[in-house]
Amino acid sequence: MQSALLILALTTSVQTKKLKADHKETQISNDICEYDIDLKRNTLRAKCQGQPLGVNVYASNAQVMSPSPQQGADTGTDGRGGSSPGHSYNAWSGVPPTSFASESHLNITASLAAMRQGLGVHKSAISNISTLLSRGDNDLRSDLQALRGLAPNDAAVRESIIATMRNQYNFMRTAILAHNAELSQVLGLLDSLLTLTSNWLETAHQSQQKLLQEVAHINRTMLAMRTTFSNSIRRRHRKKGSSRKDHCPNAVSAIGGGKPLSVPWEQGVVMTDAAHASDRTWVMKVDEETDQLLQYDSHVDIQYGLVSRYFSLPFYCEGTGHVVYRNALFCHKAGTRTVAKYNLKKMAIAAEVELSSAGVANTYPYQFGLKSDIDLAVDEQGLWVIYSTEDSAGKIVISKLNPHSLVLEKTWLTSFPKKFVGNTFMVCGVLYATNSFKDTPTFVRYTYDTSSLQGAIHDAGHIIFNNAVMFNSSQQASSIMLDYNPKEHRLYSWSNAQIQTFPVYFKRKE
Repeated sequence: MQSALLILALTTSVQTKKLKADHKETQISNDICEYDIDLKRNTLRAKCQGQPLGVNVYASNAQVMSPSPQQGADTGTDGRGGSSPGHSYNAWSGVPPTSFASESHLNITASLAAMRQGLGVHKSAISNISTLLSRGDNDLRSDLQALRGLAPNDAAVRESIIATMRNQYNFMRTAILAHNAELSQVLGLLDSLLTLTSNWLETAHQSQQKLLQEVAHINRTMLAMRTTFSNSIRRRHRKKGSSRKDHCPNAVSAIGGGKPLSVPWEQGVVMTDAAHASDRTWVMKVDEETDQLLQYDSHVDIQYGLVSRYFSLPFYCEGTGHVVYRNALFCHKAGTRTVAKYNLKKMAIAAEVELSSAGVANTYPYQFGLKSDIDLAVDEQGLWVIYSTEDSAGKIVISKLNPHSLVLEKTWLTSFPKKFVGNTFMVCGVLYATNSFKDTPTFVRYTYDTSSLQGAIHDAGHIIFNNAVMFNSSQQASSIMLDYNPKEHRLYSWSNAQIQTFPVYFKRKE
């Protein structure tokens, strides 16, 4: 028997005394009552000093027994006098005490029961009246049959006919009026029933809204607890790794195996702010054009759809080259050659820059298309934009952007066509271009160092990149974005409804 007993009593202190273990009994007492709890038999015996004893039993199979006259001294009274008013309990229906029906629900239930009883009474009355009307009809037929046997000119016959018709008229009139009165009562009850039902539905709606608010409050509490825990871990991590701040490693030597995170969208862009040590992540779904930016407090929140903030941008973005850097979103403004900066704190456009003669609308995209003509990137040295122009004949162009004003600080022209590239990322001012967006694995086909102005085309096998978590599988990758986070030394990719991360390893310094 699984039950919980809630004893309501006025008390300021409670003392508990455990008896021998083999008896499995516990005695609880205060200034007013004593309670003997037998855990072996699952029973409770209470003795109070003439005070009302209320016991709420939350168990569907519990029983509350009234005390017998011989038990009065134990359960209702003691030697000092007083009496017990009896007992009251609530049988548990499978929900905790805090979820029991409210008083309004109980009142509505009682009113519905009373209305049902009243409708039954009126139904019986209407049935009786219908029976009387049928009987009166039969009596009228019998009287008319008897009158047909009398002489037609007899005065007594005429008087009998008149009396019979008058009696039947009065009877029918009375019965019909009574019938109408009963119907009026029924209509009144039905009207009250409609009102009561409407009130019940409104109460149920309010209860549902309250429940939803409580669930939302629980979610917010859990999110706050997780955020506090995550912040503590990040602070400790920053203390341990503070010496690596603004540190630019050597050239990339290898890219490790990936970790997947399934998401509900086939295509999208995932962004982290490399300028801040935070688990906060942003997502934009890839459509023809989009103006919706979703913010999550952690990667796990993405999987469970726990959006912490929505941004509705005053413009549309296109492509898959968006980045978040220093609390701002940078993206290719749809239908233009413009890169726009949107301040996430002020929720306003902070700066714009036009890339003259840059190809747009799949003029010079990556291999996968999706209007990926203009691609933004972040590394240890700051903000970059990768694109192609008519003047470069479709070759990759790299420009360094000022993250505050979006002024083009410097531009480099490479010798490798952008259309032949699966994707690119920047590390310490070096461009790394993959050979394919779908091969598993692929490799880094081209690199360009903006410091030495040296570009190089590499053969297969140079810096192998799995390009998918399950590489060498029958399913090809579809890596429609590839960005590097310099704080984490990790690549972020979006492929086949998965956000995938890959650790980046560097050559040792001599």
